[in-house]
Amino acid sequence: MKTGKAVILAACACLLGACHNDRDDDRRSGTAERAMEKSDSAWIQDVAQGGMSEVRLSEMATTQAQSEEVRRFARRLVNDHTNANNDLRTVARGEGVTLPGTLDTHHREMAQNLARSNGTDFDRGYLRMMVDNHNKTVEKFEAAAAGASDAEVRAFAERTLPTLREHQRMAKEIADRLGAR
Repeated sequence: MKTGKAVILAACACLLGACHNDRDDDRRSGTAERAMEKSDSAWIQDVAQGGMSEVRLSEMATTQAQSEEVRRFARRLVNDHTNANNDLRTVARGEGVTLPGTLDTHHREMAQNLARSNGTDFDRGYLRMMVDNHNKTVEKFEAAAAGASDAEVRAFAERTLPTLREHQRMAKEIADRLGAR
């Protein structure tokens, strides 16, 4: 009888150990999923900052740029980035991500520095920012389109990339024409 109880206890211990290991695997898996989601969430917040900054800088350029070509480009960016920001807001809401309501210090300082310039210095400074920002942004969006863990984030990146590439091309061409590069 004692041998039977010992066998049953040993079997229960093995089963409990196996269940415990399954829970550990589940916890590790859940942690990995949360980390991937956190990565996508951080990407969304980073992109939101960039989008708000593009709108802010471009709004300034619509009134402060000396060149009509720069003002037209800025109006296009205000429109396109406002639409992309609204699209991102929908994605973020669906993912439970809270977007920043104001520009962070870095982006605020960029706007302040640009606001201190005028005339052709303003135009060239704005265009240099647009070339640099769009180079970085296109890279971020390409990476997200290829590797974001969340399907909605990947889809947003994929559908926004053509417009960003067009902005990148336009910024480079205008900057070259105005001697800003």
